[in-house]
Amino acid sequence: MPDSPDTIASIARLSDRPEVELVLSLTRPRIGPETSARIAELLGGPVNWDYVRDFAWRHRLLPLLHNRLSKLHPDAPPEHVRQEFQHNAQGISQHNLLLTGELVALNRALSAQGIPALPFKGPMLAYTLYGNLAVRPFSDLDVLVRRDDVIRVGRILEAQGFRPKLTLTPAQRSAFVRYENDLTYIQEGTGIMLELHWRFFSRYVAFSLIGDFWSRLRTVRLAGSPMLAMPPEEHLLVLSVHGAKHLWVLLGWVLDVAQLLEVHGDIDWDYLARLARETGSERMLHLALILASDLFGSEIPESRRRLMADDAPAMALAARVGRSIIAESEAVGGIAEHMFYLSARERLRDRLSYGWLWLFTPNYKDQSFIPLPDILSPLHYLIRPVRMAADLAARVIRRGG
Repeated sequence: MPDSPDTIASIARLSDRPEVELVLSLTRPRIGPETSARIAELLGGPVNWDYVRDFAWRHRLLPLLHNRLSKLHPDAPPEHVRQEFQHNAQGISQHNLLLTGELVALNRALSAQGIPALPFKGPMLAYTLYGNLAVRPFSDLDVLVRRDDVIRVGRILEAQGFRPKLTLTPAQRSAFVRYENDLTYIQEGTGIMLELHWRFFSRYVAFSLIGDFWSRLRTVRLAGSPMLAMPPEEHLLVLSVHGAKHLWVLLGWVLDVAQLLEVHGDIDWDYLARLARETGSERMLHLALILASDLFGSEIPESRRRLMADDAPAMALAARVGRSIIAESEAVGGIAEHMFYLSARERLRDRLSYGWLWLFTPNYKDQSFIPLPDILSPLHYLIRPVRMAADLAARVIRRGG
């Protein structure tokens, strides 16, 4: 992985605050001699540790930052800062271990029933990319199952004390599974939240992996329990789409990409390129790679780097992400999120599909807006534009007030 002055300079250009460069340098997947020297130089100057804490916490980098500081520069932060970092890191570690235990129990229950399930994000991501459950914060569990298994898995979850967040009639549940991508369950007593997925993203995102995705999954052992895991190519593409869908507002998401590239030096770049082209997600992949390279020094093959440099829209989106992270000017949700995602799709048909499905595909909010008998539920296709127009009008009125 490169560790050159050019890479370090690109990090520094993000902000005039040395604390930003310090956090990014300390959380890189690999810290080489030049980065190490720069970290020492930054720590030798004035450091606003309150800003470091807030910036790292906001971007889900605080436990990893604490881990690196403890190993490399344990005496650099003042005593009260070290204690605060340690307290936060311990809380995250305990929370992560609790969720990991619940994931193991669920995985065993599903395996006993012969139901394949793919844990992603959360404990699986922390373990496979960082090798340490304590350094990557996560707030809930995410499990992907086949759509035909959703009802069976729901019963198993309820047997383990989880209750669905939404109460749906049979017709609503059928429509929900057809058009949505996940259903949230909350465990009684612990409050643990689990998102049961049957596709990675909402239908209007217009992205799905090609071929027999389930046959390419591999097996890893998490907390001694065998679990399914994505191969690096599919995993990288899923991370790329997720980040683009949410404007890459968190540096922790970019670091996940950088960690994947660091851990999986054997990525099949030809297969990844074909997968990105066939799913219409090449620009989203380029955007993720540009950010990982510029912010965390990830090494990208020269052939792919040339394609990234020639993708002018991806380069422009990356510059926008860098500016918004420092200015804290982007918020997830609303028109800005939709426009960003549309700009990240290179195929016209994907942009049109996204707009059409987002505008006319009913969801639970539409069903709740005007409840209808199951036999009349198709009318929600007409209700959705009305409901969205009402929401927009309400927002305009609130702003005007």
